[in-house]
Amino acid sequence: KLTWKGVSNIDGYIIYRQVGNGKFEYRTITTNTTFTDTTAKCGEFNYYRVYPYKIVNGKNIVGTSIEYKYAKPVPNPVSNLKISKPSTNTIKLTWNKVNQVDGYIIYRQAPGETKMSYRYIVSGTSFTDSNLNIGGYYYYRVYAYKNVNGKQIISSSTNYVYTKIPKKIIKYSEGMYQAGKDIPAGEYIAISNDKISGYYSVTTDANGKNIIVNNNFNTFSYLTISDNQYVTLHRADLYPAANAPDLSTDGDGQFKVGVDIPAGTYTITCTGDSMAYYAITNDANRKDIVANDNFRGNRIVTVENGQYLTVHRGKITKR
Repeated sequence: KLTWKGVSNIDGYIIYRQVGNGKFEYRTITTNTTFTDTTAKCGEFNYYRVYPYKIVNGKNIVGTSIEYKYAKPVPNPVSNLKISKPSTNTIKLTWNKVNQVDGYIIYRQAPGETKMSYRYIVSGTSFTDSNLNIGGYYYYRVYAYKNVNGKQIISSSTNYVYTKIPKKIIKYSEGMYQAGKDIPAGEYIAISNDKISGYYSVTTDANGKNIIVNNNFNTFSYLTISDNQYVTLHRADLYPAANAPDLSTDGDGQFKVGVDIPAGTYTITCTGDSMAYYAITNDANRKDIVANDNFRGNRIVTVENGQYLTVHRGKITKR
């Protein structure tokens, strides 16, 4: 959109335009002091000059142009972005059509992620996201784009939308399971169903001779099970990590950083008469230990996304 200060005692204005490295050519004539160019070349610099003119004896007498202005247009941003009523399986986005574009790019931030990333590209004005791996908040932005000389010229984004998807809880009760046959291989959370403690063991054989990892725990503990391994549960239930109930961070437990607690620095305070214990590991099975300690009083630790923080007889507080 061009605007300029009016000139007195004239009949109108002539607008010239140059696109890219071309030359200035006649664009239009107007009696107003504004002009919106709806045919500007997207992704290219568009240059403009405006000349005043007066009709004398049937001829246009054209004044001078002492300056020019230029801009590189991009597609208009998407408007009226909405989420229809979500389900546990899908989220549907809708938005208004943007004129003169080739399509739309969807970005998403899922639970546990720290920023939005590319999700999909569509040509219409709706998108249904069926890849909802875990419950929690999902955030979306939609950008209009136009292809110019083999490149995508992308609009700005003036707003985002979000919704919360409830977790789908999947529970395997106390017992013994073979991964790949009875349950899928992957990451799980064992949650004690007894006031004393729960216990699990992961073995390579059905008779429980070759133990890969085992644990007595008061509240909950992560574990990873590979195909053809066996997991045995006593006084505990087993949940896929993405389909487990929300975990309390008020006391003992094993917390996944970036999922259960944010990355950062924490104070761990001993809450019992006996010594407290913590361990920071790079794996759910607590094999790759970064740091650990038995202590009284308190300890200060720093944890990163993807690590696991195990606490016994203690409480964590974010610093």
